Amino acid sequence: MENKNLQEEFEELMSLFLFGETKPEENKRLNEIITLDPEFEKRYDNYLKIQTGLKQHKSALEQIRSESSPKIRLFQGNFRNQFLAIAAIISLIVSLSVVFKTEMFRKNDPILMEVTGACNPETLRQDWIRLDQNSFCEVKIRGDQGLVHFRIFPNSEVRILKLAETKQEATTLGYGLSIFVQKGNLLLNETLTNTTSQTKIYLNGTAIQLNGTKVWVESTENRYKVSVWDGSVQIRSGIKYLLPFLLNPQLTEHTLNEQTDPSSEQKTDLEKVWADTSSEDVSNSSFEINPPNVSEIREENLFKNLKENRLGTKNAQENLNILKEIQRQIAKNASQKKKTPLDKSHLEDLENISNHLGNPEPIELPKIDEKREPIQKKILATTKTENNQEKPVRLGNKTIQLKDGTILKGNLIQYGNQYILEENGKKRTIESSNIESISF
Repeated sequence: MENKNLQEEFEELMSLFLFGETKPEENKRLNEIITLDPEFEKRYDNYLKIQTGLKQHKSALEQIRSESSPKIRLFQGNFRNQFLAIAAIISLIVSLSVVFKTEMFRKNDPILMEVTGACNPETLRQDWIRLDQNSFCEVKIRGDQGLVHFRIFPNSEVRILKLAETKQEATTLGYGLSIFVQKGNLLLNETLTNTTSQTKIYLNGTAIQLNGTKVWVESTENRYKVSVWDGSVQIRSGIKYLLPFLLNPQLTEHTLNEQTDPSSEQKTDLEKVWADTSSEDVSNSSFEINPPNVSEIREENLFKNLKENRLGTKNAQENLNILKEIQRQIAKNASQKKKTPLDKSHLEDLENISNHLGNPEPIELPKIDEKREPIQKKILATTKTENNQEKPVRLGNKTIQLKDGTILKGNLIQYGNQYILEENGKKRTIESSNIESISF
């Protein structure tokens, strides 16, 4: 029912948009609906392509009519000789052919893009950009849609997921820039005249959609700090943003559907996995994004199965449990995310690095807020002291069932709110909050 209402709302807003009658708040709502489901985005693109095709068809007909009318009058007044008339028609066809070919070449004109540093414009959209400590990559895109200027800093690993290739594509769909940041620092300055461009940055299960603004992304250890100023961004969190180039919601959902009983609870759980866990707007503030705290082995197995499309029936529940576990972690991190308004000194630092865009010289970066480090270390030291004071309780061989459905067996030792499980010579630490039950 909800999906049906969204479809009706999408069609209504789309009809207004195609006639240029939408208001700013209606444009924003249309963009929200498009990002909710890839199917809406696909239909949106198709509508725009049809509209562009109709406009081109109309202009071509008008051009043919304007060019053919004088020739028809000429036939009636002077060309009584049919051979001359045929020659004139051939000339008209040739001239129209030249016009259409010229228009076709114009459609294929590449967007205006300046690329400097250690990145290749020919492979920019196809391969990872991996920079060493002495390299950077800077891209400047200009056109009727506005300006997008970004710089990838040393020791970074970034992938361009999407970027328009031709002027015609940019006119119809906007630049559509999407950047996935695996690690490192990124500075992006965006000034757009077309709201359909929708520049996006992906970090640790979070999608950041820019609305004509400046964004500075810096990383340390496993967390990111994002600063937004001179505009706003929309933040969405969810598992489909974790590895957007690998986790294709439609493909993976279809694969899991084939192995899931339609009448079972798995079907409902599967539909919930891909839903956004949170959404909010942020402006003139900074916030942190932490990675989901999931077992590396389980995460690697899941992504390997997704990448190689090896989601067998026997692994359906296990893969679904891992997806749900990752989703819970992303939701938890999003709920704990705190926004900090940018003060004058922070804004000055950010403007300083932003003003260096286009300069090949190294940019001195502002440091991530160091005031938190001593506090974190103090908390960590206190926690360790408290844990050390806890006396271990040996529980013997037990069977543990985790909240994600995983069952573990081994020698169990309790330290306060933590458990140490010894299994086949390996030790594993488990938080009590992650345990569903222990069989004694």
